[in-house]
Amino acid sequence: MKTAGAWPIRFPLQAHEAEALALYVGMNFAKDCCFTDIIVESDNLEVVNALKQRKCNDSCFGTFIADALSVSRNFRSLSFTHVRRTGNRVAHELAQLALTNPISMWMEDAPNHVLNLAYLDILAPSD
Repeated sequence: MKTAGAWPIRFPLQAHEAEALALYVGMNFAKDCCFTDIIVESDNLEVVNALKQRKCNDSCFGTFIADALSVSRNFRSLSFTHVRRTGNRVAHELAQLALTNPISMWMEDAPNHVLNLAYLDILAPSD
């Protein structure tokens, strides 16, 4: 894990919209950090499929997908991968952190409990 972040979303979104927004913001952050090769993982199959199929519609969700696809041009290699919820423990923990902390961003570091979850994901990847 090179970077991590957590921040509250201040307006009501459905789960797939919030996930699409989070991926867009994360990809933008990766671009700003000058990363060239990234893997985007999500447990929301609707979001992953929309990104892979480059499907944007006239909706809040479609706008977030279009924004993410626009940022995707900045990377040398990029893959969108669906993971089971059990393989997405780091994202879940960061979301929980956003409920109690204001905007938090980490570069080449993160809270120990988040790093421990990342190590567990590496040691025992989900099916």
